[in-house]
Amino acid sequence: MKYIDWLIQWLENYIRPSVKMRTYERYMLIIQQHIKDKIGGIELDDLSPLILQQFITSLLQSGNKKTGKGLSANSVNAVISVIQSSLKTAHL
Repeated sequence: MKYIDWLIQWLENYIRPSVKMRTYERYMLIIQQHIKDKIGGIELDDLSPLILQQFITSLLQSGNKKTGKGLSANSVNAVISVIQSSLKTAHL
């Protein structure tokens, strides 16, 4: 299963029923803007700490699609939070 497929299932079945609509929308935006194109196509079993670290590093260096510069620490932490939560649930 591709990571993006898992993220959609996770978002709809675990997150949507348990959070406010604004939180759900924020998670969806993070997935669409940052995760989908970069690591969404990777098989869930193939995600490794190195791939994830390279992804986070790229966000810090050039993750802002408007300016080409790095994302703020707060923005990167939000992306990390979505990834950690989704992978923790996948592991269970």
